[in-house]
Amino acid sequence: MLTGVRSLFIDTNILMYAHSSTSPWHGLATKALYETARLNIIRCISTQSLREYFAGATRAPAGGPVPPVATVLAEIQALRASCRVL
Repeated sequence: MLTGVRSLFIDTNILMYAHSSTSPWHGLATKALYETARLNIIRCISTQSLREYFAGATRAPAGGPVPPVATVLAEIQALRASCRVL
């Protein structure tokens, strides 16, 4: 699936699907993030996607609690450290 891929843009949707364990695409998004890291594919992300992720991840999911802001900020720091920020 990722043979020959040198870099990949990570969209906000992928981040949100990976974040939400109730998403029907959670498994695929999580696997995509894991595999790109494992294969040393350069993962690119925009500051806009990071802002959108923060906005979406700090909202309460249907029937669920709001994640702590500190947790989401730590996730964003980890993304900034592991991705090329555009």
